[in-house]
Amino acid sequence: IVCPGLVDAQLAMDLATRLRDEVAQPLLLGTHVYLPSVSVGVAVSTAAAAHTAELAIGNADLALFRAKQLGKARVELFAEAMRTTDGERLALLTELRIAHVENQFEVHYQPVMRLKDDAVYGVETLLRWSPPTRGSITTVQFISLAVETGLTYQIRCWYIPGAPRDAKRIEA
Repeated sequence: IVCPGLVDAQLAMDLATRLRDEVAQPLLLGTHVYLPSVSVGVAVSTAAAAHTAELAIGNADLALFRAKQLGKARVELFAEAMRTTDGERLALLTELRIAHVENQFEVHYQPVMRLKDDAVYGVETLLRWSPPTRGSITTVQFISLAVETGLTYQIRCWYIPGAPRDAKRIEA
């Protein structure tokens, strides 16, 4: 929602809170009651700050990202500090979504060994991602972000169809 002329942060937060509360009203569809929720990111821009529309929307998006990180049904006001920490995570999330679509993941297999006789008794699957703009990203970094944002299902759907083919190749 863009509200030209609304430059008071507290009034903007009050408006966003009212919006969140209105959306949260129980909704009866057929015989089911649904309890919707919404998180809201708020950014206030003044002409004196010379913000572009893109920057204001980006700031609101960072505030929304923070709201979602902190839990459901939250309202967060953009703060400049969000640009460094949350901005980096949001950029990484965007790249992760692109990676899924563009098949940028690689699957590596590592043998699982039995110590007493050095026999291979299984294979561990390792997922790797090296975005073109960043180089290698640690598994912990991108998997935790995928879990937070619900992308793990899509990533599994990308990998699972190739698993039987890879298993046959490993056996050979």
